[in-house]
Amino acid sequence: MVQAPPSWVEIVPTNPILRGQNSLFALDAGERQVILLALNIQADLILMDERAGVEEARRLGLTVAGTLGILARYANRGWISLKLALGRFQQATFRVHRQIIQDLFNELTPASEIPKLGRTPIN
Repeated sequence: MVQAPPSWVEIVPTNPILRGQNSLFALDAGERQVILLALNIQADLILMDERAGVEEARRLGLTVAGTLGILARYANRGWISLKLALGRFQQATFRVHRQIIQDLFNELTPASEIPKLGRTPIN
C-alpha cells in the first residue's frame, strides 16, 4: 500500500468475492486485482502485459492493451517518439523479443527511419 499517494490517485478496494471466477486464482494477485476492479467499475480498457492475465481478462469480456500497444497508439498520434520510449524501456527491466519491436517499427515508421536492432538498446 502506498503511504501517501498523489492527490490524483484514487484507491478503490476490489470485491474479494470472485463470483465463480475460479480461473482468477491462477493469476498473480496484481493481475487478479486489476481484472476484478475493471469488472467492478466497467472499465473501458486495462493495461496488462502478462499473457495469462491478458487471456483471462479477454475471456471475461475486458478490452486489454499491452505496454507496446499503448506506446504504438501514442506514437501514431505524434505524442511520443517510439524509438526514444523503447530505448528507455530497454534500459529498465522491460523485456520483449526483438522481432516484436522490429515489427512494431515496420508498422509505424517509414523504412528509412527504422532503427537497426543490434546489441545496443534503441536510443
